[in-house]
Order: sequence, then structure tokens, then C-alpha cells
Amino acid sequence: MCKHEKWVLELDRDTTRSRPECEVVVVARKDHGLLKKGSIVSIPTQKLRAMRLARESELEQQRIDLDKEMEQKTDDRELVKMQLVHLNTLLQKEHLSLEE
Repeated sequence: MCKHEKWVLELDRDTTRSRPECEVVVVARKDHGLLKKGSIVSIPTQKLRAMRLARESELEQQRIDLDKEMEQKTDDRELVKMQLVHLNTLLQKEHLSLEE
């Protein structure tokens, strides 16, 4: 005999199933929608996907804008640099002072 009752073999019953309090009951939900191919996707999942796509699109647009802004700043710096070089060459050729 076993020391504890829960360890006693129950030969008169089918013990292949788990206890009723441990079983998981599957409940059908009504908030699922059917797609064209017949797969079931819940509505919250569709909303999350749409939100993710919108966020990724906004981030990509911000990256593009930032790249354009950085390129514009680089072009502006190069323009100022070229203007200074041109001004210095003119000053050296004409032997002019900065006040003139």
C-alpha cells in the first residue's frame, strides 16, 4: 500500500485522461474573421498589422526626409567652401584687401 492516497493506482478506472480540473477547455470565439484562403485571423491581429505597417511607413518617410536634409546641408557646406576659395583666389590675384 502507498503512504499517500493520491499515489494509489486506480485500476478500476481509465486513468489515461487528466483530471477534469486540469483539462483545458477550448471556447470558440466570435471575433475571428475569415480570409480569402480560408485561414482564420483575429481582428485584433489585423489591426496590429495595420498599425505596424503605418508606423514602418512613417519611419521610412522620416529616414528619407533626414537623408535629404543631410544631403542639402552637405551641398550648402560645399557651396560656401567653394565661394570662400573663389574669393581668396580673387583677393590674391588682384592684391586687394578685405575692406575693398
